[in-house]
This record gives sequence, structure tokens and C-alpha cells, in this order.
Amino acid sequence: MRRWRRIDPNNIQALVCEGWFWEQAAGPTLEAEENYIRALELDPERDDIRFRLALTYLRLQNQKKAIRCFKELLQRDPHNDAARVGLATAYREVGQGEESRAILNDFLQEHPNSIPALRQMAHLAVEEGKFAKAEEFLRKALKQEPNDYQTLHLLFSCVSRSGNKAEIRELSRHLERVRWVERQLNDLIRVKLRAQPKDPDLRYQVGVLYEELGSETQASEWYVRALQTDPHHQGALKGLVRYHEKKGDNDKAEEFRAGLFKR
Repeated sequence: MRRWRRIDPNNIQALVCEGWFWEQAAGPTLEAEENYIRALELDPERDDIRFRLALTYLRLQNQKKAIRCFKELLQRDPHNDAARVGLATAYREVGQGEESRAILNDFLQEHPNSIPALRQMAHLAVEEGKFAKAEEFLRKALKQEPNDYQTLHLLFSCVSRSGNKAEIRELSRHLERVRWVERQLNDLIRVKLRAQPKDPDLRYQVGVLYEELGSETQASEWYVRALQTDPHHQGALKGLVRYHEKKGDNDKAEEFRAGLFKR
């Protein structure tokens, strides 16, 4: 990546890729911010880069700049859903709860099952001391994605105040399992796959962990990647059979089933 930047310092894709690398390696960083700013200077029409910059500002706790970026995105496209929730998040984090709630209420009218929006409404309820209301939002979000760590963690905080010991224990075990899976994913993607990027078994293991988290589309993508370097990988083929059977695509499931045991 650095060699690419040295050869072509104004290459937008190189700037974006390096910014993404900084985010993955160390979380949001000033280096990522600089890369995205420079990329936007070279091509101000790239709203995908502007969005990454807005998220970086948000995670660096520079909410004022995040608000400005999200507003720019919405001026260019009022229907940018991710920017709407991002702006509501930034408003909440600077203490403008009413502005945040107004955006989220409108958004949830259109997208009643949006996990990020439901989670932000729960945060607002917690900040007002309305823990039962927060739980309602969080439980609705978990119906969509039962293993979402942020949602689980916030629900655990709310339930801990109620003194429901059985549910506290259950949530604690659930959180620990999700935390363990995410640590394994982090180790596989950031360490092992960097050393052996084409290893089909490592790619397959990433898919298994995503499937355990309930992220079935991401799991299927990693199973496909495993097959790219080992077309007869039995675990990946079985994973794709499961995925397409759940989707109701029996023809596709049969296609992958036909590859089983053909080594």
C-alpha cells in the first residue's frame, strides 16, 4: 500500500484503501482522516469517501465535523439512510437529543426494524432514565439480529438495573460468547489471513464464525472465497448448501451439493 502511494501519491483508490487499512488496523485514526480529506480534495463528488470521513470524525469524537459531513451528504442526497442515522447519532452525542429524536422518529416510520436507529433511540431513552423504554427498542433490534454485540451490551446494562438475575446471567453468557467469536474473527482477519491471504481453511473458518453470529450473507461470501482457492473444500460447500437452502434457492443448493465428496 505504501509503495502504491509512493508511486502514485494522488491515486484516490490508494488513498481510500490506505485509510481503510488504518481503520482496520488501529480503529479510526488521524491518518485515516487525512487520507479521506485528500481523496475528497481530488474528487469532491465521491460521497462514499465523504461518508467514511464522517464516520471517522464520529469515532474520533469530533462530532461537529461529523455533523457538517453528514449534512453535506444529505444536501446531496436527502434519502441517504446511513447519513440520516449518522447525523442523529452525532446530534445525540453533542447533547441535542430533540434534534436526534426527530430524525430517528421520521426514519423509523420508513424503516421500523433498523437496528442502528433502534439502538440510538435506546441510547436516548437511557440518557433520560427511561430504561424500560430503552429495553423495548433493544429487544426489537435483537429480533432482527440476536448477536449484535452493541445492542446486547446496552440491553445488559439496562437489565442489570432491574435485578432480574436469571436474565442477567443469560445475557452475560450470550455477550461472552459473542465477544469470543468477534475476537476470533479479529485474529483471523487481521493476523492469520494477512500472513496467509489465500488459505482456504482460514477463509472457511471466517465464514463459520460469521454464520455463528447470524451474519449469513457474509458467511456465504467467505465460503465462496474458500472455494476460489480450493473448489472442493467440503466445509465451504456444506456452508453454501445451508445458505441457499435457507434462502429457498434449491437449485443453487443442489449445485453446491453436487460438489461434495468429489475430491
